[in-house]
Amino acid sequence: MFNWDGSNITDFILNENIIIEEGKYNKNTYWKIIKDNIYEICLVKTSTNTFPCLIDELKIAFDLEKIGTHWIKFKSKIMILKKLEIRGNIVLEELTLNKINFNKYLEAEVQKIFIFRELLGMTANFEKNIILRNKGLYIKPISFNDNNMAPYSEGKVIPETIINKWFKNSSLNEAILKMFGTKNINFVLLKLKSELEKICLRVNKDLIINIDEILTRIRSRMQFIAD
Repeated sequence: MFNWDGSNITDFILNENIIIEEGKYNKNTYWKIIKDNIYEICLVKTSTNTFPCLIDELKIAFDLEKIGTHWIKFKSKIMILKKLEIRGNIVLEELTLNKINFNKYLEAEVQKIFIFRELLGMTANFEKNIILRNKGLYIKPISFNDNNMAPYSEGKVIPETIINKWFKNSSLNEAILKMFGTKNINFVLLKLKSELEKICLRVNKDLIINIDEILTRIRSRMQFIAD
């Protein structure tokens, strides 16, 4: 029913032919959205902005797997809809990274997630913000609680406890260079600029100023490495 591309679906949700059944579990709110006997089940969170949708979609540009989101504006509130893993009409309760010990096979992907969060200046950077999704033949770490970012901030946002555990075989700076594959700052920024702007315009054009702030933060981090 949904594209799960971070876009605004307010008009669709407020359509008179849409039925919403609400349920709560473990302090979370879930919606079953029904139209013409077709339905989607999603996690619903209120938010002060649409950052969660933008952040989730920006993962694509950094070769990370996204959750899948939409947003609506209802009675002056912004509500974020998050796609869930469902098997046989059952919502799967997924394991978070803080529930396991260091795992060499997950190291590279976990590093990429924390680098992504560092480059966007995201807040609340803990292992519990990463879920471990069962893909059948392998486990995929995915950044989940992507609620806010402050790309204009100057300091590092990744705690030393995370660096000591997940970057003990390579530094944060080395991992950043490995992810981009080059020290050429202008090449990286030129490649990212058009892609990030395109994503932002699809999610919410009012957030476009944040793209320049993200690029400035990336330039600053890469310039530090290059020096």
